[in-house]
Amino acid sequence: MLADIWGRVNRKATWVVVSFGRCFYNHPMQRPLIRYEFGRRLRELRKLKGWTQEGLAERADIAYKHVQRLEGKTPSPVKIDTLEKLADAFKIPVWKLLQFKD
Repeated sequence: MLADIWGRVNRKATWVVVSFGRCFYNHPMQRPLIRYEFGRRLRELRKLKGWTQEGLAERADIAYKHVQRLEGKTPSPVKIDTLEKLADAFKIPVWKLLQFKD
């Protein structure tokens, strides 16, 4: 399966990440897509809990502005430490935080 996916990857790409049926390539045009999907997932989980951005920031011990940037129209990159803090705030494993819908 990976060989099939790799065959469809732009030749400039150096790696492929397969996440729950979606492929994200290490290509300049594809990087914002995963950031946008993560921001949508973060907003979805936050709203399910009934939390504000400020409430999530407080629970995750990160800056409120960082939550805003992650959920915004041009999301910033997220570090693994931040992923762990967010997952802990939601009381879920990191992989569930990264489980995007099709």
